[in-house]
Amino acid sequence: MSVCQIEFPEVKENGKPKFEGLNDPRQGVIEKRGVCITCAGSYNECPGHFAHLELAKP
Repeated sequence: MSVCQIEFPEVKENGKPKFEGLNDPRQGVIEKRGVCITCAGSYNECPGHFAHLELAKP
């Protein structure tokens, strides 16, 4: 099950992880002092969450 769709190739926007980007914060914690906005787990507790993207058709 996916928590978000990746729409943009950018990782950050204004120094923060970009929503719908490759490091969308809904996918889990990327900073040791952060808290996951999907499961409320810490860096050590959050297992990470899947995202999806649509591939171009040939």
